[in-house]
Amino acid sequence: MRQSRRGRPWQEGRASWCLVTGFAVFLVGITLGYYGVKWLQQGEVQGRRDCQREVARLERQRGKLLARQARLDEALRLEQESTRALRETLDAQSAQIADLQKELAFYLHLARSASKADGRLIRDLWIKPLAQDRRFRFRVTLVRPDQSRRAILGTLTLSVAGRRDGHQVRLEGREIDAATPHRVDFRYFQVVEGVLELPRGFVPETVSVTFRPKKGRSSVRRFPWPSAQAHAEAAAEAVLEPSD
Repeated sequence: MRQSRRGRPWQEGRASWCLVTGFAVFLVGITLGYYGVKWLQQGEVQGRRDCQREVARLERQRGKLLARQARLDEALRLEQESTRALRETLDAQSAQIADLQKELAFYLHLARSASKADGRLIRDLWIKPLAQDRRFRFRVTLVRPDQSRRAILGTLTLSVAGRRDGHQVRLEGREIDAATPHRVDFRYFQVVEGVLELPRGFVPETVSVTFRPKKGRSSVRRFPWPSAQAHAEAAAEAVLEPSD
């Protein structure tokens, strides 16, 4: 009985200590929970702010990259336009140089022809087929045959002889040259150009060029029609030699 009485205060003290300890732990838990929530909220706010700043930084960087890309695209476009314009200019200059070379060759030929001084007014004939079927561009060179300075006046016409349906045929006037007769008026030389249009089934053989002055006798020269092989561009551009 004595031992049980002695043990009772100790047990009561132990129960009180447990109660106080539990209450303290409870208070500590509440305190930690309250401030833990606050800490978590503050951490969440700070994290959200950090994310927003990072998003803003990335958007600024993206904007700079897009602006740089736009500048590079514009520079590339300008460079392509400049290259295209330069290529077009070079092509135009090449075509101009080719035309000038042809003109130079023509005038060299004209000078050689004039130096012959054979007394012929009609020097040569140039014929080239056009893209349209049965149409041909021609060019006749006229050079003064003497040393006179008087103007040479008159008209020039072309006629083409050949075969059609097995018969010999001669075509002339507006049936082959809509612009005939061509006016001639020069002191030293003149180039007469035009287009001949031949009917289907007609096979040309020779071309006659006739100059009729206002006064005096007419001049006629006959040229062979270019062969089938001469219809190629390089050969067709050759000047025809007279057959008479």
